[in-house]
Amino acid sequence: GGTERRGPAVGEAGLVFRVDAPAPAERQAAIDRLIRDEFEIDLGALDRFGRSGRDPGFVSLGRWAGAAIVAHVGLQPMTLRRGGAAIAALGLGFATVRPDRRGRGLFRDLMERALAFADARVGLVLLETEDPDLYRRFGFAEVVEHSFAGPLAVAAGPAEARRLSLDAAGDVA
Repeated sequence: GGTERRGPAVGEAGLVFRVDAPAPAERQAAIDRLIRDEFEIDLGALDRFGRSGRDPGFVSLGRWAGAAIVAHVGLQPMTLRRGGAAIAALGLGFATVRPDRRGRGLFRDLMERALAFADARVGLVLLETEDPDLYRRFGFAEVVEHSFAGPLAVAAGPAEARRLSLDAAGDVA
């Protein structure tokens, strides 16, 4: 299901704000195209994995111009463990604005909405990014999760490897 609210976004009149969890098929396809265009990642491939593919708890927050999504932030449910105790968290990702819509406040608007959504549900929001400075203004801080050091053990004998394919039923299984 999802929610929708009409009204101007910051600097962008006529856009519709939507929260989808999960998104209907036609909107999911538009979100997938935006993510593919901006991040060169094909999330549509997850559909080949059936129930093991897309997480039905994934939440998409977006600004839409008709059937086209122009800005998006996603939240992925996660369960972390610390000292054996489960910690509910949301992973923030796929935050983007189409290049022709940048500089109008859409990114800030969606980030603030996504973080308010997350804060009302969990006590921890995680983000992996190549540009941490972009997210500091929203309260994110860099944390080193793990660091390992030591000699690399090499197996004796020749290694056998092959490329897995999403078109091969055995590889998907």
